Amino acid sequence: MYEMIVLGFFMRYPMHGYRISKIVNDIVGPYAKFSSGRLYPLLVKLEKQALITDAGTPNENRQRVYQITDSGQNHFYNLIMDTTSSLGEYQKIFWYKMIFLDLLTQGQRDYLLDHYINYCQTHVFYIQSELEDLQQRLQESEGQLHSVISVMNRNINLWKSDLEYVQNMRNQ
Repeated sequence: MYEMIVLGFFMRYPMHGYRISKIVNDIVGPYAKFSSGRLYPLLVKLEKQALITDAGTPNENRQRVYQITDSGQNHFYNLIMDTTSSLGEYQKIFWYKMIFLDLLTQGQRDYLLDHYINYCQTHVFYIQSELEDLQQRLQESEGQLHSVISVMNRNINLWKSDLEYVQNMRNQ
């Protein structure tokens, strides 16, 4: 995920690590942090893989500025268009992808939006089916799982909210 985000910012323009760290922390914070201990090893890895390169001119604070290579651009597009990895975390990953929606072609945008619409619909259908099954079992056994039902309804509403938001994006 962080690799895609870092490469995405380099797709916009060359920048130094501290600026990327600041932007990413603004996005993921306040509790999740993208530390220097995570960023700089990632930058070294990306540079060794020839996905980024030194832009050649340190900024006014003598910070090393990086820029993305052609290989890095291709890798970024592969990462952002991947809809099969980390499906359990895909909701969070999808919203990070939306930061870079303007870097994609209309066809790529539609593909990602359509995939997420289906992803949301699948979650709504699954949770609703499980909720109905649970409610049926509760009637038969007179169990006390009202808090479980409440959380399941909350999750349905969250998925429906995402679904509505992305459908509106798709229709624009």
